Amino acid sequence: MNLLIVGCGMYVTGRHGTGVGTVLTSAMQKLGDDQRHSITVCATAAENALVVSEAAARIRKSLGMSRAVNYIAYDGTGPGLGRLAQTSNIDVAIVSTPDHLHFDQVRTLIDLGIHCLCVKPLVPTTAQHATLVALAYQRSVYGAIEFHKRWDESNLFARKMVREHQLGRLHNISVDYSQRLLIPCEVFSKWVKYTNIFQYLGVHYVDLVLWLTDAVPIRLCCRGTSGALKERGIETWDSVHVWLISRNENGTEFLTQFNLSWIDSNQSPALSDQRFWILGSAGRLELDQRNRGIAATLHDQPMQYINPWFSEILPTPDDRLEMQGYGYRSIAQFLSDASAILNGERTARSLIGSRPTFQDCLNSTRVVEAVNNCLVENYNDFIAI
Repeated sequence: MNLLIVGCGMYVTGRHGTGVGTVLTSAMQKLGDDQRHSITVCATAAENALVVSEAAARIRKSLGMSRAVNYIAYDGTGPGLGRLAQTSNIDVAIVSTPDHLHFDQVRTLIDLGIHCLCVKPLVPTTAQHATLVALAYQRSVYGAIEFHKRWDESNLFARKMVREHQLGRLHNISVDYSQRLLIPCEVFSKWVKYTNIFQYLGVHYVDLVLWLTDAVPIRLCCRGTSGALKERGIETWDSVHVWLISRNENGTEFLTQFNLSWIDSNQSPALSDQRFWILGSAGRLELDQRNRGIAATLHDQPMQYINPWFSEILPTPDDRLEMQGYGYRSIAQFLSDASAILNGERTARSLIGSRPTFQDCLNSTRVVEAVNNCLVENYNDFIAI
């Protein structure tokens, strides 16, 4: 397998002190030191070679491996990415770049027959999403979205409870998700104007709700608030609040309320404050995905809620260090699936219905597009999706 990672930001290399670098660490561990595999990272700035080199060296030391990682700077265009992929004989790619770049990058890769995993959101419009679905189907290529919350054990438990009707008839779901100011003001400052908190992070929980319930979104209304970020020269919403009506297969409807913001204090005890609960006619399920039971003060820093269940290098029973967590499993599953397709053991189409494929996640993009339209037009009532 010749793997291309497009982008070398926070999620790839762990910049800004945000972690170990989920994408690159996961890929290096999954592919190991087997010389039949190669890993290439590409981005637009030549100076990123040092960032990638340092991250790879740190990962090699932690995992006790010798895996080489190449870096190539390219011109940032679709044709430039295509030439790079063809020259390097790429057959599998992971796209981890800003939202507004995904469509051209993923379309270029899929058109070349390259199996592709893209971080969320795939694209902001239904038309773009449908184009990628059709192209992937036409090329018999596996296209998936990195909705890692589907691998979180707490969410798997919630899915089991919903599917077994342990909560009775669904009544409403409430999602609260906020992040520190440093995310829009520092980490994503160069491109945050092209997205908003709902498109970038709310889509995680849109996908989760639809996947938990097998429901179809039918109408919504929303409101955005602004002020704190604009005062800092950031042109995007402080928060977005959405009321989504979805319909189950049996025809019943339920409400989901999303409250998303990224203006939390940088002293907040968690980078991401995430909680949701589900209320049904026969029960209630609450999931606190911020405080999972570990809180610590380290290096004389303020109290932090720590989530090693996401992606963390941890010791095994025989005291080796390895990448673990649902973030890792999401990426490892894609690489396993892509390997099975390349080896002729599976087909891309056989994964539809059991993975977050482009085709399976179209409804999440429909919700994102409707919210974006609602924010622009300032509708006062529910709109159909």
